[in-house]
Amino acid sequence: MKIFFTADTHFGHRNIITFDETGFASIEEYDEALIERWNTVVGEEDIVYHLGDFAMGGDKERMRGYVERLHGRKRLILGNHDHGSPAFYYDLGFERVYDHPVILRNFFILSHEPLFLTPSMPYFNIFGHVHLHPAVRTHSPNSMCVCSCRHGYAPVQVPEWENYKPEDHRNLLSF
Repeated sequence: MKIFFTADTHFGHRNIITFDETGFASIEEYDEALIERWNTVVGEEDIVYHLGDFAMGGDKERMRGYVERLHGRKRLILGNHDHGSPAFYYDLGFERVYDHPVILRNFFILSHEPLFLTPSMPYFNIFGHVHLHPAVRTHSPNSMCVCSCRHGYAPVQVPEWENYKPEDHRNLLSF
């Protein structure tokens, strides 16, 4: 089992074609490419953390169709364009749904929007939301943007995830 991350897929969102300068001719072509690229890297038992803005539009059956076609066990951290309740997204087929940032392994903060972390903070922020904004680097010593448009429209693994050892970072509240 592998762990993957992605954000801002915006399935079904026609404006994403020009906003992210995708190069796709239509939203249908875009959606199909995302599904194909996702399924090329993600296996059925892998876990994918989607860090928000999964799909646009209120057509529940269409959205469920996207989830059903994507490999892996899907977990969603709601983004600013995910307007349904957590129950709505569970009903689409997500294994877990969070309406707040999540801390994994006492070190990785998963959030839709980037968080301000100084280099001395013992955390690593994995985030989305910023798309191709030039002011935000894709990778820094304590963060990584996983917007799909920055990674060939496929979920990615985070190198720090595999190399992290819990004993390397002590809880700040331990005196």
